[in-house]
Amino acid sequence: MNDDTLLKMLVYGLPNFERENAQNIVAKKYGFSFYPVAGCLVSQELIDSTAKENNIVRGVLIKKYGKDFWSRFEKEVNKEQKQQEKVIKILSKQPFLQALEQQLNKDGNGINYYLEPTGNLNEYDANIYGWGVYNNTSARVSFYRLKVNLKSQVVSIADKIIRPL
Repeated sequence: MNDDTLLKMLVYGLPNFERENAQNIVAKKYGFSFYPVAGCLVSQELIDSTAKENNIVRGVLIKKYGKDFWSRFEKEVNKEQKQQEKVIKILSKQPFLQALEQQLNKDGNGINYYLEPTGNLNEYDANIYGWGVYNNTSARVSFYRLKVNLKSQVVSIADKIIRPL
């Protein structure tokens, strides 16, 4: 499904990055996405227009998936977030990622994880990213793309080419 055709729930404010990733994965399954429209400073007009648009999207989703859609959605998000916490725990034990984290922390940065289930039971793709140097310029970059098997706790490197995000 093309992202341009997805229903969009408009969001603003400081994101909860750990939860946001899980929400996006579950939302994609139901044919919608969360779309950031502003940071922390918002006008009443933006709050009102966002609420109006989101009420329309909520109505479409409830009509399509039933009255209890949002409670089921939240349960699935919680389950996905727990799975992702397990993946991050495995990743944080990897010596090469510990070394990268130490290196980035010296500059006041850290590593971030974008995780997505592969479709295979207990397997995730992990994109390890943060602030780094690309073409002699400071930029948000991907350091590694990894495969993580939750059951065996094996991490394999799919790609370790630094590239901009």
